[in-house]
Amino acid sequence: MSLRNSLLALAALALLAAAPASATPIGAAAFGASQVVEKFQRTPAVRDALLVMIEAYDKLGMQDLANDSRRVLALNDAKGTFATDATLPAEKTWGKQIWDYMELDQN
Repeated sequence: MSLRNSLLALAALALLAAAPASATPIGAAAFGASQVVEKFQRTPAVRDALLVMIEAYDKLGMQDLANDSRRVLALNDAKGTFATDATLPAEKTWGKQIWDYMELDQN
């Protein structure tokens, strides 16, 4: 798990902890997922949060909200607008470039 995903998971847990005390676990999951969608819009966690929202709203009998979440998921999937967790290859630092140029690790 990347550092970014770990931080997002911690942020999601903090948001879940902020859910109203009277909320059921399913309601808290829906609340936390909605907060991820609102506050972390350009992260890979949004797609998973929408899936959690769909499942939670279905279990709570909130079909309008579940259908809205399905619609948002379908539109973004069709457009390919969800952020991915692809990591770019790291550029060589100046030190590494000099090290390689001087062949310091070769005998």
